Amino acid sequence: MKILDQINDTTLKVAKGFLAIFVLKVFLLCGVLIFQSCEVDSNKDYETSQKEIAIDNFEKLVSSNASNIEGYVNNERDLFLARNSNKGKSTELD
Repeated sequence: MKILDQINDTTLKVAKGFLAIFVLKVFLLCGVLIFQSCEVDSNKDYETSQKEIAIDNFEKLVSSNASNIEGYVNNERDLFLARNSNKGKSTELD
């Protein structure tokens, strides 16, 4: 029976060791996860600021070119109307 008691004692010591190692690993994993969740992701902030800069630049570009585009459209419309009015006059002469 002494041999069986020694085996049981050794088994209990090994089981307690495994349990202690497992608990330490769980605590370390929880600590790492908590630390990562509290970190500020500077990469997202950088992407957000870059998007805002790009949108501002696009708005400036559109506002600066809007008058040029309107002028071009008006000129093309006037040319189109002038061509159509000339075609109507040439058919009346025939």
